[in-house]
Amino acid sequence: MAEQQPLRLGRRWVWWVSACLAALVCLSPVGAQAAQGRQAGKLFPLPKSLKPNVDFWIRVFTELEFNTGVLHDPNDLRIIYQTLYNLPRNKNRRKNVIKRKRNYYKGILERLARGERHALTRDERRVLSMFRGKQTAEAFRRAARRVRFQTGMREGFKKSLVRSGAYLSEIQPIFDRLGLPKELTMLPHIESSFSNKAHSKYGAMGLWQLMPATGRRFLTVNRTVDERRDVRLATIAAGKLLKDNYRLLGTWPLAITAYNHGAGGMRRAVKKTGTKNIGTIVRRYRGRSFGFASRNFYAEFLAAVHVAKHYRHYFGAIQFAKPQSQYAPRRYRVQHGDSLGRIAARFNTTVKTLVALNDLEQRNLIRVGQVLHIPATHRNYRVRQGDSLARIAQRFGTTVGALTAINDVEQPHLIKAGQVLRVPAGRMTAERMPVGRTTAVPAIYQQAQPQAWQPYRVRQGDSLGHIAKRFNTTVAALAATNDLEHQHLIRVGQVLRIPATHHDYRVQQGDSLARIAQRFNTTVADLITLNDVDQPHLIKPGQALRVPAGRTAAAPAVHESVQPQKPQRYRVQPGDSLSVIAARFNTTVATLAMVNGLSKPYLIKPGQVLDVAQSMPLRRYQVRQGDTLGRVAKRFRTTVAMLAALNGLRKPYLIKTGQTLVIPQLRSQHPGDSTVVGKGPPDEDMRTGVRVPAA
Repeated sequence: MAEQQPLRLGRRWVWWVSACLAALVCLSPVGAQAAQGRQAGKLFPLPKSLKPNVDFWIRVFTELEFNTGVLHDPNDLRIIYQTLYNLPRNKNRRKNVIKRKRNYYKGILERLARGERHALTRDERRVLSMFRGKQTAEAFRRAARRVRFQTGMREGFKKSLVRSGAYLSEIQPIFDRLGLPKELTMLPHIESSFSNKAHSKYGAMGLWQLMPATGRRFLTVNRTVDERRDVRLATIAAGKLLKDNYRLLGTWPLAITAYNHGAGGMRRAVKKTGTKNIGTIVRRYRGRSFGFASRNFYAEFLAAVHVAKHYRHYFGAIQFAKPQSQYAPRRYRVQHGDSLGRIAARFNTTVKTLVALNDLEQRNLIRVGQVLHIPATHRNYRVRQGDSLARIAQRFGTTVGALTAINDVEQPHLIKAGQVLRVPAGRMTAERMPVGRTTAVPAIYQQAQPQAWQPYRVRQGDSLGHIAKRFNTTVAALAATNDLEHQHLIRVGQVLRIPATHHDYRVQQGDSLARIAQRFNTTVADLITLNDVDQPHLIKPGQALRVPAGRTAAAPAVHESVQPQKPQRYRVQPGDSLSVIAARFNTTVATLAMVNGLSKPYLIKPGQVLDVAQSMPLRRYQVRQGDTLGRVAKRFRTTVAMLAALNGLRKPYLIKTGQTLVIPQLRSQHPGDSTVVGKGPPDEDMRTGVRVPAA
């Protein structure tokens, strides 16, 4: 026994060292963030069977505009019959177009169910291939009965992100106190789009879309008072509901689904399927009320969390709404004899403001004990030369005594120019009440990691080998990143995850795109394409840009050649828009507009031929005697601002004879004509590095 004692001590020592090292790793910023990511993965797992559902909702939230949508199979979200673009804004016309297309695909599925396999149309062959491995008459008949349309939500999700800034600073501390994971604060993205005025036809109301019966468990909900619209109280109620769901069901995927389907319903689903695996339940359980919304609620949540944390990748910089606490730092409990008019007069505001701030539907119905939000009643004023407290009081409709009390002034006659005093903010009207914009990012979005991959939509003729070569990666890496079982089975339109080749850079004072390109050994054209920049001269300090990763400063990158890329020709089809074409060819609107010499509002028409390139083609031009930047811009059908940005020029835009400029290379839009627009001596094509003749 005595000989074994040192061994036990050694094990303890090793254990303590390991624990300390683990603690040090977790305390480091990178270690802490990695630990948070692993923890989130454990709490909110993504089963393999749900991955197509999550990818579907990411596309709906980030790619599909309001006038776009998809006809799909609700049981297998990999089956997309057709993406409908440029749908009419008119509700009835829109409904008719969707109905006509839905009936078209129902007809195809019914013909396939009858066993017709000869002389199939292109669409019929395409639909048939979608059911590979399950091409039975019954499968087609069932699919025909359930063709569903999903409208795009890109604009709506972006607005939801903007609005979330007004509420997250109040929601997050409440969930922290309740011991809930911070990811749950993203639920309003899929419930109400962070609109506290949202209400459903089923009676759900407020930011958290609480049903009346659910609201009564935690809040006061009656004919005169409905606390579901009180953000703080409703957040506490939603948090308690989620906590109860978790206690009853034991996993967060089930607790989150129960938020939509009910805890009782999810307990029946667990009992019926014999498992708590959310992927298995979604695939197998067919409860009477367990419909499309309930089956997809957890997948929508995961998609919303992903998009919100990587919002810069999908939407660029966003100006979030200012936290509401800046406008309502005080709460007031209604007393006996109070009316909105008396409360408004007491706090130097208006009844209209109180109604708007507290979402009161009937302004004369407030009850004793009800908590109201009161807008901020003071702002800062800098004393000017010649000011006195009496003059300032008169200017702001208050009294010297009030100013003295607010500012704790001991000697009222001793104020001096430049001193900051608090003064009444004045009567704030409802028009001034809505939250403003701020560049401050809510904490949960700041914690998001840079995306480790970028999306790429497979095009005609692509193979994994070609894609891997294009993005300087390997087939094995692509297969692993995208969970591909068969490397040769990729389809046109499929979205692949490509290992990211860029990182974020924050614009500094005095930066231009040319200087940033030089610093990171890239080209201005690549920066414009990577960031979808419409106005390259309008970048500003603090703006976040994506730049190629792993590059060091070198010679002026604006004169480096772009990788050779053979331009494609595309004839505009009815219903096309520039954004639709850009998404189809994995490029940007800015690049298409520049390559084809289009100016806003980017009007294109069916039959028009466009040059399609994934990066902006450039050429060099040598300044000649008598040239000005305006003349050069006119000659090459571009703008002075674009030339200035591409070449890092500053006002007054002085150029000299013999100077080499980088020029966007535009091509004429006539079919079969590939000549370069612009006149002058032969210049160098910056995509290929060879001399090209001028037109």
